[in-house]
Amino acid sequence: MRMLVVVLLAGGVLLAQERGYEPPPPKRPPAQKRLDERVVEKIERALKEWAPWMMEEFEHALKRRDERFLRKLAHFVDEMSELRERNPREFKERLERMREEFERRHREHFRPPHPPDKEHFRPPHPEEGPKERPPREPRDEDLKAFLKSDRFALLREVAPWLLERALHAEPSELPDIVRGLERMCDDLERLRREDKERFELRVKAMRLKHKAEELAEAFKQTNSPDEKERFRRELKEVLTALFKTRMREMECEMEELARELEHLKGLHDRYLANAEKIIRRKLEEMLEGDEGFEW
Repeated sequence: MRMLVVVLLAGGVLLAQERGYEPPPPKRPPAQKRLDERVVEKIERALKEWAPWMMEEFEHALKRRDERFLRKLAHFVDEMSELRERNPREFKERLERMREEFERRHREHFRPPHPPDKEHFRPPHPEEGPKERPPREPRDEDLKAFLKSDRFALLREVAPWLLERALHAEPSELPDIVRGLERMCDDLERLRREDKERFELRVKAMRLKHKAEELAEAFKQTNSPDEKERFRRELKEVLTALFKTRMREMECEMEELARELEHLKGLHDRYLANAEKIIRRKLEEMLEGDEGFEW
């Protein structure tokens, strides 16, 4: 019986070949477009180096297998890599703006939630439906509590007099002062991460400026000629030190710009020397749909 089945099957195959029929090819599972593991590793290395504040979202995307978001990150890394080589200064500025925006969105706002004021609250008419209330302006107490929060830990360490001065400012000036102190704190945080020497020079200049203001005020308050002369002499010494500190900070920035310019010139020369190769590779990637994320 088994021999008969084998013979019938063989005969059927021969008959199909004689009539020109071919068995259909086996169905393949649909190809899933996925990122290469090397690209994922490239994203991870770049984020750890440039933007560690994005690592949490990156890890969540890996767990969710969010291919769309990962591809956006891949394009982001590719674009920023090119910008880093082409213009390091703009790369740093753009990355800093992105970090500030990211922290602004995720930071707990200093305005605590408040229930609606009873005397101004009127239940909506059934036909009107609920109405959105305009955001409440922050109170002075909220802003002062915010100034005492960990948001200004660095500023409290290097320039506590600025926070004390803000706490005693006029209520109408307080919101603008708080925003200015936030920008100052962010700038100091960036310098401490990227350039320790410039950070120390900036802090030294802030302290010298504060000392100069104190001496100038003491000079105005006294009527003694001897004390006036002493304050004048001390103030001149402090201003001299302040001037030298600020000039050294400017020199550090000039040196950094010179290094960036030298790097940019070398990169420009390499691009020109390999123009045909670069264009040809990009042409192949675009025509073949190859997402190599390399320029």
